[in-house]
Amino acid sequence: GSWFSVVPDALLPELLAQVQRVLKPNRHFYLFCDEFTADVIKTQQGVNATRENDGARACKCGLRYWREVLWVKTTRDSNRVHGGMGYHYRAASERIMFFEKGKRKLNDLGIPDALLASRPSYKAPAGKPLSVVRTLITQSTDEGQLVIDPFAGSGVVGVAARSCNRHYLINDIDDSYLLPEVRGPDSVAAGIGRIPQSHSPQALMANLAESEQALASPDVIHDLELLGLVGEAGAMFLSKLKAMRPVERTAVFRRHLRGTAFGKSLLVADVGDDPVLVAWRKWLAR
Repeated sequence: GSWFSVVPDALLPELLAQVQRVLKPNRHFYLFCDEFTADVIKTQQGVNATRENDGARACKCGLRYWREVLWVKTTRDSNRVHGGMGYHYRAASERIMFFEKGKRKLNDLGIPDALLASRPSYKAPAGKPLSVVRTLITQSTDEGQLVIDPFAGSGVVGVAARSCNRHYLINDIDDSYLLPEVRGPDSVAAGIGRIPQSHSPQALMANLAESEQALASPDVIHDLELLGLVGEAGAMFLSKLKAMRPVERTAVFRRHLRGTAFGKSLLVADVGDDPVLVAWRKWLAR
């Protein structure tokens, strides 16, 4: 059948354009697909034999395309490659298109472009193995950075990101396949909610109340992004804050945060003895 019926070929250029728009400079983007979709994307993006000085190839969307990493599918015992479907040679691998915005070196230049792993044991359409996803995350991010998967499926990217001490945001139109580790209020608080590490609520609000310039500081913007204040809705709320007197911002910000998914989940989640989450929950509960 059509694996990409939700995002048909005609919409792939828009997808890559939006990825390029929201991706921070000097970051990586990975796209799992089959060989046919990879060919379509390269054709749409004008990727040909012409390479830049470092070997990457320019895309129309502004990203730079490097190569296809292969997920080579093995048997459960990892003793041999597991052939799947196909007419001539059985398909035993999945493509992972590797793009770059700007320039960022991989964390380990010794990792090969063929990653061996068996199919995941959990049930989900087009499920991905945790070991492969973890390799991509550790190769392209540092601890504390944010990993986003807009087509999360099982949510394995969130599981892998958390295991590597990365923040994550995951999204899907169908949450029925989500793994237990990223399902429910506790998971929201433990995953998306493990923020912000750089500020206590009081410190963040002190910055917000200090001046309008403080609202534009990189640290404050980073924390607000992690709290989900992104996109058009986030921009509108920040504009509202900027228009207020500094002394009014704390109460408005607290009320707003209580109505978000993060705030609602954090108020009922078991946060254990995590000092960051404990501080934020006490502040929200006032």
